[in-house]
Amino acid sequence: MFTYDEFRATDGLRAELSQFLNSDVGVLMMRVMRLKYRPYDVPNGSDSLTSARILAQYHGAHVALDELELLATPPLREEKIEATYEATETDHVNIDEILKPQIIISKETQA
Repeated sequence: MFTYDEFRATDGLRAELSQFLNSDVGVLMMRVMRLKYRPYDVPNGSDSLTSARILAQYHGAHVALDELELLATPPLREEKIEATYEATETDHVNIDEILKPQIIISKETQA
């Protein structure tokens, strides 16, 4: 079985899909599919559950199209950052010095 993440991690598959999606036919296909699933609401007299179901179907269609486009992009290779509250390299350590009011007396005002 081939998974979504495995597809995204495979350069050859991703490149082929990207080539298709960026071709004239691929761009046109995605526009047509998004227009086909353009959301509309039910008439005012309908119950809210019907409205929610219809809008959920359109939302699901757009999520699927988003995922199809995302398949053509490489997965992010994020390094795990160790959680720490120490931040000695930021301005927050020196915030008292930064916010301290400074009075500057120029030589012209001393004369």
